[in-house]
Amino acid sequence: MGVVGIVFALFTIGYVLGVWTACGVFRQPQRAHEDAERQS
Repeated sequence: MGVVGIVFALFTIGYVLGVWTACGVFRQPQRAHEDAERQS
């Protein structure tokens, strides 16, 4: 049970970090695109 818990914890942390990184990467171009639409 201990090993399974550690593996599950690592998988969960990796998943959360992956989603957080993806949100950060996708949010930057979107913000630049919105600023470009406001200026025109």
